Amino acid sequence: MEKMKKTQRSDTENRKPDQAWFNEAKFGIFVHWGVYSILGRGEWVMFKGKIPKPEYNLLTEQFRPEKFNADAWADLAVRAGAKYMVFTTRHHDGFAMYDSKVSDYNSVKTAAGRDFVREFVVACRKAGLRIGLYHSVMSWQWPAIFTGPAADPEGWKAMVRESHEQVREILSNYGKIDMLWYDGAVVPGIQDDGMQARYWRSRELNAMVRRLQPDILINDRSGLPEDFTTPEQHVTAPAAGRRWEACMTLNSSWGYNSSDRNFKSPKEVIDCLIYAARFGGNLLLNVGPKADGTIQPEFTRRLKSIGDWLKVNGEAIYGASRNAYSESNHACGPVTRKGRKAYLFISGNTGKTLRMDGLNSVNVEASILGSGSIPKIKTVSDMTVDMGGLPLISPDRLPVVLSIKSKIFGVPANTLGQAGKSIRMKTGDSPVLGQDCDRFSPPEPPVIDGPPQRILFSNSRKVIGSDSSKWCPGWTGRTIFSMPANQSPVLNISVPVDGLYDIALGLIAKKTASVEISINGIPVKPARRLHYGGCPDTAVIEGRHLSQGHHKLSVKSSEKFGIYALKITPRWKALPSEKWLTIGPFPTGFGPQSPVCEVRKAMTEVFPPEKDDFGTKGACKGIGGDEIRWRHSKLREGEHSDVGVDFPYRCGTKHSGVCYARTNIISSKDCKAILLIGCDWWANAWLNGSPVISRRPASAVSEDGAQFNGWKPTPAEIHLKKGINTLLVKCHRGSCATWFTCRINDTEDVKIEV
Repeated sequence: MEKMKKTQRSDTENRKPDQAWFNEAKFGIFVHWGVYSILGRGEWVMFKGKIPKPEYNLLTEQFRPEKFNADAWADLAVRAGAKYMVFTTRHHDGFAMYDSKVSDYNSVKTAAGRDFVREFVVACRKAGLRIGLYHSVMSWQWPAIFTGPAADPEGWKAMVRESHEQVREILSNYGKIDMLWYDGAVVPGIQDDGMQARYWRSRELNAMVRRLQPDILINDRSGLPEDFTTPEQHVTAPAAGRRWEACMTLNSSWGYNSSDRNFKSPKEVIDCLIYAARFGGNLLLNVGPKADGTIQPEFTRRLKSIGDWLKVNGEAIYGASRNAYSESNHACGPVTRKGRKAYLFISGNTGKTLRMDGLNSVNVEASILGSGSIPKIKTVSDMTVDMGGLPLISPDRLPVVLSIKSKIFGVPANTLGQAGKSIRMKTGDSPVLGQDCDRFSPPEPPVIDGPPQRILFSNSRKVIGSDSSKWCPGWTGRTIFSMPANQSPVLNISVPVDGLYDIALGLIAKKTASVEISINGIPVKPARRLHYGGCPDTAVIEGRHLSQGHHKLSVKSSEKFGIYALKITPRWKALPSEKWLTIGPFPTGFGPQSPVCEVRKAMTEVFPPEKDDFGTKGACKGIGGDEIRWRHSKLREGEHSDVGVDFPYRCGTKHSGVCYARTNIISSKDCKAILLIGCDWWANAWLNGSPVISRRPASAVSEDGAQFNGWKPTPAEIHLKKGINTLLVKCHRGSCATWFTCRINDTEDVKIEV
């Protein structure tokens, strides 16, 4: 018996299945579908709703998914850029989605009369997708799963036997299967994986699986580690050397849930996909089809958007490998790598120019995927380059990808000191802070519009900076310097207004090192750690409250280190749509092709909402003489609450009008703040009845009468009084809709109320 166990262990653990496709794929689609979709409350509805088995099992007579089309599912997966699909052959309710000979509780012997696994497998093969099958080893059809093997040993054995035989069926009757995705290997009262595996006879089960499907990949949910790790609803890489796949839902539910509207945006999914690829893993993204077999439009729209992005940028995702250069936290953004190519994902926190360290600066080639645009490359040192002319991307937009080809990634240990001392600090050099803005939703823009933030080094007291005419926002900088171990450079940072800031330091050390950072002599806890010696890394201090004025930032390490980049990003508080009251439109007579002077007349004319006695409940005449009142703003379908305020009012084709929105900013103290407004097309604002003066050029304001114009958000300095501050925004549309965005620098001391 002992000899048999050792043989089984050898068969299960020592064999190395074909894994090339899995390492290349990076993106798969998970499908949770069964009779539970009829109730529209998720796949655990039988258990959570405490529905008796006889009552729940009647659902099989209603399960007639006439609109199910496996080819349409597979086509959608291909359109999304996925390389494989995983289908639930049986979930915890025990209902088999195929023609099982072991149990009559299946989709062929009930009302559906169809083998959905067969249809799924055929469709995937036709579409060129790798095939994964999900199987829940437990089943709620058996009382033993609730009482445990000790209380019902015969029932437990029967349940395990059925589960094994159904695994044999799905791996014997449908040709080659690439992946087996277990779930549900629980044993009441037992938490140890090894003990659970014994009760489920998992070693014996998996030995059978590998005899039937020699090249199959098996996940880690039978109580045994097997081939790959499966973090659920989070993207967290295991230790290096282990294959892994993060499984996540596109909303918050696995099975169809009609009330779950918490849909992830395409950007949220792509960010997860980038993280997985960066650490050599895969993302398995779940959809839960409806009972009729169709996939809801909210899912299909997002999947198609992800697919459109992957068509352009998939080169940076598929086949990416895990290595120290990609795992290190680059100051300018996440990086994936394949051989001699690295891919930098640019979104929001990067300006037109950025700095990268750890490259062979003599032989660097770079381009933007899909655009053919080639950045301007300037050598800073032997291992560091600045790249200019990059696109400006809002944090709300999908990232663009910079492809970088270099002979070397990471700084060899024997050259670190040379790179560190190759350029000394001198007047005119500056790691510049801040970034520009983009059309549509505002990124996290600079807190200052004029000269760049000054960086002073206490040992020289020389101002390191440049005049505003030469200021290039983003990770630019002109400086690399190295510091011996246990010595601290001190930087003076000028902060224009109180607020929350994220501070990022681009660092590089010869080997793994701890980094101690202090602000105004007070250590930042805990100490940061550079995990990858010889590769650029970033120490980040998140959400630090800094008061207006100068602050001293010092850095000290246990090893020799260099600083190649510094960035301070203000945190912005969105004034979300639901916190506004809106009213309009008020007729102005302005048409889409009217001269700008008529806009100026409309923007300077005083309408009832601007009058002190109008109040939040007042009513007045709008276009057509109709009485209009303040009402709550509503979101456009599928958008986040912080995107902006969309006025639902339309003025017809001949005439336009102005609309108003108002909200209250409650501050715990008197303070200065920066307000950002972007609009389509013209806007003015008042705070506590006084006009808000923006930093838009005075000549432009005099032309059209608007302090704010266009989607690029314009900053304006305001003074909040302690208590309630009323903000009123007046918008005038051009030929399109009327819409604006509004953010305020986050001081932790303000909240927004209607």
